Amino acid sequence: MESRKRYLAPAVIKQVSVELEADLLAASTIQPDSKVNTMGQEVVTMDFSQSSFNQEWEK
Repeated sequence: MESRKRYLAPAVIKQVSVELEADLLAASTIQPDSKVNTMGQEVVTMDFSQSSFNQEWEK
């Protein structure tokens, strides 16, 4: 005999109100004179306007 598991839909069991005395995330920690260094990725610009790139299919 197989026993089947019973699944119940999720339900809200408790509500909690939060009262903040100050704004949450009110100011950024980065200063205006801060420098950001990124690792980046090399960008290669390709020119596909040349006829050698286009393929002409036989009809």
